[in-house]
Amino acid sequence: MPDLLPKVGLEQLQVGMFVSLDVPWLDHPFLVNSFRISSARQLATLRELGLRKIAYDPTRSAAEPLPPGGETPSVPPSLPEPGEREHIEAKRTRAARMAEQRDLIRSCEKAYANCVDSTRDLLADVLHYPADATAQAGAMVGELASTSSRMPAPP
Repeated sequence: MPDLLPKVGLEQLQVGMFVSLDVPWLDHPFLVNSFRISSARQLATLRELGLRKIAYDPTRSAAEPLPPGGETPSVPPSLPEPGEREHIEAKRTRAARMAEQRDLIRSCEKAYANCVDSTRDLLADVLHYPADATAQAGAMVGELASTSSRMPAPP
């Protein structure tokens, strides 16, 4: 979406503009990538991100960009808004939990693929080598049970 929106320099930003950040979600402290600037603190944070241009949505903005060419106004550092640190920490916690779940899902997918291969071998061997096929089936069930037991219960 940010590619379709006009971009403005940092010196043109002001409260009331609806901006869309073209950076990964974890690379900024905001809860979402697109939002209306509502405070001088948000302006200061946007200027500290190190971006040269930021996309803005004129149809969703309550203010127009400032004229280009001026220096980026320096905003004195302020204290974090109430709850901002808690939101950032909650965001990081959710991201870490999602990464763990993705790793576990990859592990389960790999175990499933191995079981599919083992099942093919098992079906081919069951008539000719029943004892081997029984042992192979037991190992496959054990692997599936082990993998399944590592999955957390759904929330």
